[in-house]
Amino acid sequence: MKKTIFALIAITFLISSPLLVSADLDTFNVPSATQTSISSLLTTALQWIFNITIFLAAIFLVWAGIMYVTSAGDQEKVKKALNTLMYALIGVAVAVLAKSLIYIIGKMFGATLQF
Repeated sequence: MKKTIFALIAITFLISSPLLVSADLDTFNVPSATQTSISSLLTTALQWIFNITIFLAAIFLVWAGIMYVTSAGDQEKVKKALNTLMYALIGVAVAVLAKSLIYIIGKMFGATLQF
Protein backbone atom coordinates (compact mmCIF):
# COMPACT_ATOMS: atom_id res chain seq x y z
CA MET A 1 0.00 0.00 0.00
CA LYS A 2 2.77 2.42 0.93
CA LYS A 3 4.68 1.68 -2.26
CA THR A 4 1.56 2.28 -4.35
CA ILE A 5 0.85 5.64 -2.72
CA PHE A 6 4.48 6.69 -3.05
CA ALA A 7 4.44 5.65 -6.71
CA LEU A 8 1.29 7.71 -7.33
CA ILE A 9 2.85 10.76 -5.70
CA ALA A 10 6.06 10.31 -7.69
CA ILE A 11 4.11 9.96 -10.95
CA THR A 12 2.12 13.09 -10.10
CA PHE A 13 5.32 15.07 -9.58
CA LEU A 14 6.85 13.69 -12.78
CA ILE A 15 3.77 14.62 -14.78
CA SER A 16 3.34 18.08 -13.29
CA SER A 17 6.98 19.20 -13.28
CA PRO A 18 7.23 19.82 -17.06
CA LEU A 19 4.14 22.01 -16.82
CA LEU A 20 5.78 24.15 -14.17
CA VAL A 21 9.10 24.35 -15.98
CA SER A 22 7.59 25.29 -19.33
CA ALA A 23 5.29 27.93 -17.85
CA ASP A 24 4.78 30.87 -20.16
CA LEU A 25 6.16 33.89 -18.35
CA ASP A 26 4.46 36.27 -20.78
CA THR A 27 1.14 35.58 -19.05
CA PHE A 28 2.29 37.63 -16.06
CA ASN A 29 1.76 40.89 -17.88
CA VAL A 30 0.19 43.75 -16.01
CA PRO A 31 -2.46 45.63 -17.97
CA SER A 32 -1.25 48.99 -19.16
CA ALA A 33 -3.25 52.20 -19.26
CA THR A 34 -3.89 51.66 -22.97
CA GLN A 35 -5.76 48.41 -22.33
CA THR A 36 -9.15 49.90 -21.68
CA SER A 37 -11.41 47.16 -22.98
CA ILE A 38 -13.20 45.04 -20.42
CA SER A 39 -12.36 41.81 -22.22
CA SER A 40 -8.61 42.44 -22.13
CA LEU A 41 -8.75 43.33 -18.44
CA LEU A 42 -10.83 40.25 -17.64
CA THR A 43 -8.52 38.02 -19.67
CA THR A 44 -5.47 39.35 -17.83
CA ALA A 45 -7.19 38.97 -14.45
CA LEU A 46 -8.24 35.40 -15.24
CA GLN A 47 -4.70 34.54 -16.32
CA TRP A 48 -3.35 35.91 -13.05
CA ILE A 49 -5.89 33.97 -11.01
CA PHE A 50 -5.18 30.77 -12.94
CA ASN A 51 -1.41 31.12 -12.54
CA ILE A 52 -1.69 31.82 -8.82
CA THR A 53 -3.99 28.81 -8.40
CA ILE A 54 -1.57 26.50 -10.20
CA PHE A 55 1.34 27.88 -8.16
CA LEU A 56 -0.51 27.28 -4.88
CA ALA A 57 -1.50 23.79 -6.01
CA ALA A 58 2.15 22.99 -6.74
CA ILE A 59 3.09 24.17 -3.24
CA PHE A 60 0.38 21.98 -1.72
CA LEU A 61 1.51 18.99 -3.80
CA VAL A 62 5.04 19.39 -2.48
CA TRP A 63 3.70 19.87 1.04
CA ALA A 64 1.62 16.68 0.74
CA GLY A 65 4.72 14.79 -0.39
CA ILE A 66 6.73 16.11 2.54
CA MET A 67 3.92 15.20 4.95
CA TYR A 68 3.75 11.70 3.49
CA VAL A 69 7.49 11.11 3.63
CA THR A 70 7.75 12.38 7.21
CA SER A 71 4.70 10.46 8.43
CA ALA A 72 6.90 7.51 9.50
CA GLY A 73 4.04 5.07 9.00
CA ASP A 74 1.60 6.88 11.30
CA GLN A 75 -1.78 6.18 9.69
CA GLU A 76 -3.29 9.50 10.80
CA LYS A 77 -0.45 11.49 9.21
CA VAL A 78 -0.60 9.38 6.04
CA LYS A 79 -4.34 10.01 5.80
CA LYS A 80 -3.80 13.76 6.26
CA ALA A 81 -1.09 13.78 3.56
CA LEU A 82 -3.31 11.89 1.12
CA ASN A 83 -6.20 14.27 1.80
CA THR A 84 -3.92 17.22 1.10
CA LEU A 85 -2.77 15.56 -2.13
CA MET A 86 -6.35 14.83 -3.17
CA TYR A 87 -7.54 18.38 -2.51
CA ALA A 88 -4.56 19.86 -4.37
CA LEU A 89 -5.29 17.68 -7.39
CA ILE A 90 -8.98 18.60 -7.22
CA GLY A 91 -7.96 22.27 -7.16
CA VAL A 92 -5.82 21.80 -10.27
CA ALA A 93 -8.64 19.95 -12.03
CA VAL A 94 -11.17 22.67 -11.19
CA ALA A 95 -8.81 25.43 -12.36
CA VAL A 96 -8.02 23.68 -15.64
CA LEU A 97 -11.68 22.87 -16.28
CA ALA A 98 -12.72 26.45 -15.51
CA LYS A 99 -10.16 27.86 -17.92
CA SER A 100 -11.12 25.31 -20.56
CA LEU A 101 -14.80 26.11 -20.13
CA ILE A 102 -14.14 29.83 -20.54
CA TYR A 103 -12.14 29.13 -23.69
CA ILE A 104 -14.79 26.81 -25.17
CA ILE A 105 -17.67 29.19 -24.46
CA GLY A 106 -15.64 32.10 -25.83
CA LYS A 107 -14.97 30.20 -29.04
CA MET A 108 -18.64 29.28 -29.35
CA PHE A 109 -19.56 32.97 -29.31
CA GLY A 110 -16.69 33.99 -31.58
CA ALA A 111 -14.57 35.76 -28.99
CA THR A 112 -10.83 36.00 -29.53
CA LEU A 113 -9.31 34.88 -26.27
CA GLN A 114 -5.57 34.88 -25.59
CA PHE A 115 -4.87 31.82 -23.45
